[in-house]
Amino acid sequence: MTRMDEPAPRPSTEPVPDPTGPHEWHRVIGADELGDQRITTVTVGRRSLCVTRVGEVFDVLDNSCPHQGGPLGEGSIQRGWLRCPWHGYDYSPCNGTPPPPFDDAPGLSGRGA
Repeated sequence: MTRMDEPAPRPSTEPVPDPTGPHEWHRVIGADELGDQRITTVTVGRRSLCVTRVGEVFDVLDNSCPHQGGPLGEGSIQRGWLRCPWHGYDYSPCNGTPPPPFDDAPGLSGRGA
């Protein structure tokens, strides 16, 4: 978590690697249903996911914050970071990596276009 008076490090924009092995693709949201710099929660089967949009790129992370399980899809994007609504922990909305020096990250689910 960064203090509000400190310059924020830039979030990583590295794409989530494509999944390996057998997998299925699911349409979870239309491109016009989520505005730029916004997030939402979707459910696929019994799995809750956090969908983020930065520019024209959509990404999907597990909806559980690694800190204490907060619902990331109910958070916000602030200063370029996906912020957990429970304790304000920050993660890249593109791939889930936290700012230095932290190394925990929500599970990565995939990238959409």
